[in-house]
Amino acid sequence: MHKISIETVMALQGTFKARPTNIYLATLPKSSTTWLKALMFALVNRNKFKNHGLLKHPLRISNPHKCLPLIEVEIFRNTPTYVDPHSPRLLATHIPYTLLPQFILDS
Repeated sequence: MHKISIETVMALQGTFKARPTNIYLATLPKSSTTWLKALMFALVNRNKFKNHGLLKHPLRISNPHKCLPLIEVEIFRNTPTYVDPHSPRLLATHIPYTLLPQFILDS
C-alpha cells in the first residue's frame, strides 16, 4: 500500500498546478478505489470512446489505476500524466482533505 509522506505533500504543493476543470476522486486506501476509478472514468469519457468499439475501450485494455492516476504517485515521475492538456483531468488521491494543498481546495 502507498504511504503518504510529508515529502509527498510538500512536492505536490510545490509542483502541481490545479485547474478549475480538474475532477478529483479522494478515497481512503482499500475503500473500493479501483471500482470508483473505473466508474468515474467511464462516466466522464462515455462519449469520447463511443466509436472505438468495446474491445478498444481503455478500461478493457488497461487498469483503472492507469486511466485515473494517483497524484501522490505521479508527482515523482519524470513525465507525470497530469501534464496532459486535455480537460477535464481526472485525478485520484488518498491524501486526507486536511492535507490537500489550498490551491486544490480553491479550484
